[in-house]
Amino acid sequence: MGENEIADLARKISVALSGGDILLLKGEIGTGKTFFARSLIQERILSGGEAIEEIPSPTFTIVQLYNHIIPPIWHVDLYRVDCSDEIDDLGLDEAYYSDIVLIEWPEKLGVHMPKRFLSITFEHEKTVHNLRKITFETKGPNWGVVLNFLDSAGTKRF
Repeated sequence: MGENEIADLARKISVALSGGDILLLKGEIGTGKTFFARSLIQERILSGGEAIEEIPSPTFTIVQLYNHIIPPIWHVDLYRVDCSDEIDDLGLDEAYYSDIVLIEWPEKLGVHMPKRFLSITFEHEKTVHNLRKITFETKGPNWGVVLNFLDSAGTKRF
C-alpha cells in the first residue's frame, strides 16, 4: 500500500470505530504508523463537521488527546517510554473502556496491555519502494464492523 491507500484505509476504519476500540500500531520507524493515525483522526474531525486542525505526533508529549471528538481519541506514542511504570500516570486503563485509543509502540505497554484490541502491523515492502505491507490481528470480541471494512478494502488479516 502507498500513502493514498493507507489514508483511505484509515478513513474507512475510522467510520467503524466506537468508544472502547483500541488500535495497536506496530512497525519500525517510517513504516506509516503516525501517518495512519493522523489520517484516522482527521477523518473523525471532518465527520464531526469541524475544520481540520493540525494533528501533531505525540512523540515528545506521549499522549495527544482529542476530547472534542465524540468519543474522544487518544493518540499515544510510547517510543520514548523506558518502562511500563511510566504508563501508570497516563490514564490509559480508564480510556480503554470509553474512548478510541491509538497506540504506537504498544510492545512497551507491559501490564497495561488491553484485553481487547485490533493490532495493525506496518512493514516496508521488500520488493517495491515506498509501499507498505499491512496486516491485522484482533483480540477480544466485537470487531465485526471493523473487520467488514477491512474485508471490503481487500486487506489481509489473520
